[in-house]
Amino acid sequence: MPLMGFAGAQRIATRMSRLNYRYHYVRGSNTTTRFSHTYPDKSAWIGMLFASVDGESQDLIMWNQLTDEARAALESANFEDAQVPFNDKNFETKLQEAWPF
Repeated sequence: MPLMGFAGAQRIATRMSRLNYRYHYVRGSNTTTRFSHTYPDKSAWIGMLFASVDGESQDLIMWNQLTDEARAALESANFEDAQVPFNDKNFETKLQEAWPF
């Protein structure tokens, strides 16, 4: 598997000449998956691809750390056909489906 094929690698480019670069890869110390996204235009699909550089880590927020207003908004939001795992209606079912044992 190429080094960029797993999460936690970064490609470092060293410019050798005007059009020539030498690349080496540095393995990361974590198992995060890096994605980047693009919006080609407002009517197109969002493009998503693996990123080759680190972004920012997002803090883990527990359900009970949300304000009452935020929890109520997530509970009452219309997600169309999506069965979001974080609302009370779907949480236990999704948790059971995710547990392999």
